[in-house]
Amino acid sequence: MLIRSYAAKLGGVTGLTPQQRGFVEMFEEGGHAHGCGCTPLQNRIAIVTGAGSGLGRSIAIGLARAGAMVALADIDEKAINETAAMIAEELPDSITLALPSNVTSEESVKTGFNKLMANWGGGGHYGKRGRSRASLQFG
Repeated sequence: MLIRSYAAKLGGVTGLTPQQRGFVEMFEEGGHAHGCGCTPLQNRIAIVTGAGSGLGRSIAIGLARAGAMVALADIDEKAINETAAMIAEELPDSITLALPSNVTSEESVKTGFNKLMANWGGGGHYGKRGRSRASLQFG
């Protein structure tokens, strides 16, 4: 799935800055490596709201391809688990975290953030890339 295809449904990427457009183009072309065996977002945490479908799902997949640890937030828990499974299938060494949450509820966002911090808040997780399960889920 391409980010641009979902963005087109929302009016396209013309509203983005040149830097943001370049970022989207980099993902679409698969140009994530910098010739150093690393990826631009390796050991970085990204939180994607609406990650269960559409543009949010595409962004989550793109961020995982770029090496980020991706927290998948959406009100639809089944959908974010599907996104996590899609990422794990394509990128077995990726690290995702399903965060069922309703971004219109401050309490839900706080709960999600606290779960994120409980799982990834310390520096210890950065050394687990490639050894940890591809997806962590809350029950």
